[in-house]
This record gives sequence, structure tokens and C-alpha cells, in this order.
Amino acid sequence: MTVDTHLIWGAHGRAASLDPWREMAAANLFLHLPTIAHAGHCPMTAPRGVQRRVAALA
Repeated sequence: MTVDTHLIWGAHGRAASLDPWREMAAANLFLHLPTIAHAGHCPMTAPRGVQRRVAALA
């Protein structure tokens, strides 16, 4: 993959572990894994955190 890709993840999600995604991001310069504090599997439960992460991409 040679296109910047951002996977925005809730820091406290229990549906899927962050570890495999962290390993993948560490191995790929174009894959970014920002997390949102105080959010679970569905980071939209912390809308301000999502807004800040998406705004930072612009």
C-alpha cells in the first residue's frame, strides 16, 4: 500500500485487539493508527475525538 491510510480506533475497544493493527502499522509507513481516548470499539461514541482526528488529516 502506498497511499496514506488512517485507521481511527477507539482506545478501549474490546471487540478486536489493537495489537495486530499496531504491528501492521509499524511495518507500513503509509498505515497510521490514531486512537481515541475514552472510546470503545465504535469511536463515534466519542464524537469530539473523531472530529479532532479527522480534522488533523486535512
